[in-house]
Amino acid sequence: MSYPKVSIIIPCYNVEKYLNRCIVSIVNQTLKDIEIILVDDCSHDNVPTMCDKWAEKDLRIKVIHKVKNEGLGFARNTGLDVATGEYVAFVDSDDYIDINMYKTLYDKAKKNDSDIVYCGLKQEFRKGLFTEIRDFDNEEVFEKNNLVDLSIRYIDPLYGRCLFMSVWHSIYKRRKIGNLRFYSERIVCSEDLPFQIGMLLRVDRVTYIPDTLYYYCFNEGSLSKTFNFEKCFKYYTLANIIKDYYPKSLEYHIWRFYFNFCIVFIRALIRSKNSKSVKVAWLKKLCNNEKIVYNLKINKMQIKQYPKNRLASPYLFAITNNLVRFLYGVALIDVHIICDKLGLKNKK
Repeated sequence: MSYPKVSIIIPCYNVEKYLNRCIVSIVNQTLKDIEIILVDDCSHDNVPTMCDKWAEKDLRIKVIHKVKNEGLGFARNTGLDVATGEYVAFVDSDDYIDINMYKTLYDKAKKNDSDIVYCGLKQEFRKGLFTEIRDFDNEEVFEKNNLVDLSIRYIDPLYGRCLFMSVWHSIYKRRKIGNLRFYSERIVCSEDLPFQIGMLLRVDRVTYIPDTLYYYCFNEGSLSKTFNFEKCFKYYTLANIIKDYYPKSLEYHIWRFYFNFCIVFIRALIRSKNSKSVKVAWLKKLCNNEKIVYNLKINKMQIKQYPKNRLASPYLFAITNNLVRFLYGVALIDVHIICDKLGLKNKK
């Protein structure tokens, strides 16, 4: 029995505006031997009908209509449960891809005998305008003895330039995936990351190519583009999941990763339209979280090496000593410095 070369899993939820663009880019792939799995996550718009119509046009398309909305991560899991391809890929339904993407990735996987192949991407920063992002400027191949260090590059800014964590600019050998599945984005942020790291720690060879073949599009309604300080605590959940992938001696990388996101979210909070009292309340919730404070304290020497912000030490001191007003002041100064450098107006 022959199996398709690549199974492409596309979760679909209320994306009628973008779905045809996405599917057109996939059905027209120059690699024809593919399986396309559309997972309708109980959409309220025309997505269910659109998916069925596409399946009527192209026999390579399977449609799964979920009976319960569970989010992106679990929709991907639904696709993984039925995928039959030699390799598996993921596409977000509000994005699209180069028509040569999967032929390029598959051919490279076979040539290099790689379990994972990653490509670059084009990220939309303004409507119709894209910037190219590459993990590496030239083709790179990593063997099993280098994959622990490589996986840390997805989380630690001190370990070299952080790699792009999303799963949709790559293909994965299906038999290597085994029982690995996605967490729900309702529990953790960056649900791609545990899957990405989990895969790197179970495969034998990985290839990166510089070709920018995935179009990561700006969508105002996207989950990844909305701000909510509650995400700071979801990142703590994520950090606890990831740390179990590594020995205790490497755990500090995860807490440096988490501290990085604490600063990111504190800056965003200060820049937000929330009142000062709301901002202070969120900062107090962070400083009062005993588990967060404990993990930052016991890893503080390594965290202080955080290279991108001279105010990292004051941030850490304020959080771990429950100095909420001081933390608010540090963040104000930090945001003012950033806005001044970028020529932005600081929101009070």
